Amino acid sequence: MVQAQDSIHCIINVVFNSFSSYTSIMLNVLAIIGMGKSSASPKILKTLLISLAVSDLCVGLCAQPIYVARLVICHYEGRALEKVNVLEIVDLFLPRAFWFASFLSVTALGAERFLAIHLHLRYQELVTHKRVVALAVVVWVVSASLSLIMSLSSQIGDPILVVIFGFCFICTSIFYCKIYSTAQRHTNRIQALHVHNSEMAVYIARIKKSGLCTCYVYVVFLLCYLPHYCTRGVGLVIRELNTTYYNFFHYTLTLVYVNSSLNPVFYCFRNVKMEEAENLYFSSCIINSVLNSVSSFTAILLNVLTIHAMRKTTELPNTLKTLLLSLAVSDLCVGLLVQPLFVVELVNCNTEEDFHKPNALTLIFSSLCNIFSYASFLGVTALSIDRYLAVHLHLRYQELVTPQRVFAVVIIVWILSALLSFAEFLPLQIAETITVAVVLGCCFICTTLVYCKIYATVRRHTNQILDLQLRQLEQGGEMAVNAAKQRKSAISAFYVYLVFLFCYLPCYCVFIVGSFIPEPKITFVDFELYASTLLFLNSSVNPVIYCWKMRHIRRSIICILRNIFCVTTETLLLSLAVSDLSVGLLAQPLYVEKLVTALLQNSSDEPASSLRKCTDFIRRVILYASFFSISAVGVDRFLAVHLHLRYQELVTHRRVVAGVVLIWVFSALLS
Repeated sequence: MVQAQDSIHCIINVVFNSFSSYTSIMLNVLAIIGMGKSSASPKILKTLLISLAVSDLCVGLCAQPIYVARLVICHYEGRALEKVNVLEIVDLFLPRAFWFASFLSVTALGAERFLAIHLHLRYQELVTHKRVVALAVVVWVVSASLSLIMSLSSQIGDPILVVIFGFCFICTSIFYCKIYSTAQRHTNRIQALHVHNSEMAVYIARIKKSGLCTCYVYVVFLLCYLPHYCTRGVGLVIRELNTTYYNFFHYTLTLVYVNSSLNPVFYCFRNVKMEEAENLYFSSCIINSVLNSVSSFTAILLNVLTIHAMRKTTELPNTLKTLLLSLAVSDLCVGLLVQPLFVVELVNCNTEEDFHKPNALTLIFSSLCNIFSYASFLGVTALSIDRYLAVHLHLRYQELVTPQRVFAVVIIVWILSALLSFAEFLPLQIAETITVAVVLGCCFICTTLVYCKIYATVRRHTNQILDLQLRQLEQGGEMAVNAAKQRKSAISAFYVYLVFLFCYLPCYCVFIVGSFIPEPKITFVDFELYASTLLFLNSSVNPVIYCWKMRHIRRSIICILRNIFCVTTETLLLSLAVSDLSVGLLAQPLYVEKLVTALLQNSSDEPASSLRKCTDFIRRVILYASFFSISAVGVDRFLAVHLHLRYQELVTHRRVVAGVVLIWVFSALLS
C-alpha cells in the first residue's frame, strides 16, 4: 500500500521521523529507568508500562530509521515502497511489529486500568503478575504474527488489521468511558471512606488517579492512531488511489511513530509514583535537558542549512535577506551556545535553589542567553516593520529602505541586545526589570500593531491586485506582480510572528511575575524552565518557516538536499564502506594477532619477519584508505553545497572514480 512520495512530502516525513526517532529513544529510556527505580508503583501496572515503553523504544531504534531509509532509497530510485526481496520483507516486518505492539499495549493498559477500578479489592486476586506477564507475551506474539502476515501478503493482512484494530478501538473506548463514569461515581464515596476507612479510601483514590493518568495516554494514542486507521480503511474501499492519498498515508504513519515520543511524556507528568521516585524538579531538569539537547541539534542543522540557502538565493531582496540572515545567525547561536550551556546548568543544579544561585557558569549562561534571545526577539520585530513598509509603501519601499539602512538597523539590534543583557548587572534589580520590561513590552505592542496594519493593508490591496492584473496587464503588470510578492512575503513573515509570540510571551510573563516573587516556589521554577525551553525552541521553528513559506528559499534547500545523495557520492561512500569492511575483516584481526604474538613471545624488539611486514603493510593501506575516503566525502559534500548547480558539471562520475583510485594508490605508497 505504501507508495513513493513527492519530493517535498518525502523530505518533511524524513525530517520529522529523524528527529522524532531521537526523541523517542531518549524519553523512553528515561521512562524505563524511572519506572525501574519506582518501588511504590504497582508491579502489574509497571509491567504493562514497561512493555509499552519497550515497544516505543524499539519504534525509535528500529522502525523509524528503517522507515526513513526506505523513504530516501525508494524516492531516489523512483519506485514504490513495495517488497521485492527477502531483505525488504524484514524491513517491513520489524517496524510494523513494534508499532503493533505499542498499539496493543495501550489496549491492554486500558483493560487493566478498567479492571483495577471496577473490581476494587478483588483486583489483586484476579489480576496477578504472572497473568499480566503472559498477557504482555501474547501482545508481542500477536504483533509479530500480524506483522508477518502483512509483510507476506498485504491483501490478506490489511483486512485482518482493520478488523483487529477496529475491535481494539471500540474496546479501549468502552474501557475508558467506564473508567470515567466509575471515577465520577466513587468521588463522594472516597470522601466518606476517608472518615470511616482511610486505608480503603487511599487505595481507591490511588487506583482512580492511576486510571485517569493512563486515560491521557489513551487520548494521545487515539489522536495518533485513528487517522492512520481511517486511511487504511479508505484504502480497502477505494481501488484506484491517487498521489494525494499516499501522501496523506505517509503523514498519518509519521503521526503513528510520533506517538512513541509522546507516551513517555505522560508517564513523567501524569504518573504520581514516578514523581515520588524522582522529585518534581529533578524530573523537570531531565525533561528540559532532553528537549534542549534535541532542539539544539535541530536549531544548528536547520539554521546552517537556511543561512546557506539564503546566501545562494538571488531572488530575495537584499534588505529582506539581511534581516533574515541576522535572525538566522541569532538562532544558530542559540543552538550552538545557549542551549548546551542551559543543559550543563540544569545538570549541575541539584536543587531549585541552585538554579538561581549566582556563579560563573550562571553569569556566562545568562549573558549569552540574553544577548542571542534579545537579538532574535528584536530581529523578528525589525522583520515585521520591514514587511509592513514593503506592503504599505509599494514602489517607494526600495527608495526608502536601502541595504545600508537595513544593515545599520541590524547593528543597532545587536548593540541593543548586548546593552539589555548587561542590564542584569545593574545594582538595583528594579532598574533591570523596568528596563527590560519596557523595551520588550514596546516591541510586543509594536509588532502586534504592525501585523494588524499588514493584515488590513493586504485585505485592501487584494481587489486592487486583481484589477491591475486584468485591466492593466501591460502597463501595470510589473506593479501587480511586485505587490503580490510583497503581500506573500508579509504573510510568510506573519507566521514567524505567530510562532515568536507563542514562544516568547510565556517567558516574558514569567520574567515579569518573577520580579515580584523574592523566593519562588518549586512550581514557579519548573514553569520557568519550561518557558525557557519554549523560548529556545523558537530558534528551531523559525528556519522551518523560512523553508516552507518562502518559495525561493524552499527551492534552494530542496536543490541542496538533492545534491547530497547522487552517483558520485555513492561511489565515495562505497569506497569508504569497502575500506571499513576491510578494517573489520583484515586489519583488526591482524592487529589482534600481532598483540597476542607479542605477549606470548614477551618481546617486541625482535626483527620483523617478511610475513609480519606484509600484514603491517595491508593493515596500514586499509586504515589510510578509510581515512582519506572520509576526507574525500567531506570535500565532495562541501563542493555539492558550495557549487550548487555547477556541482554536477565539475564533479563527474569519472573524476570521482579516478579520485578513489588515487586514494588507494596513495594509501599503498604511504604504507
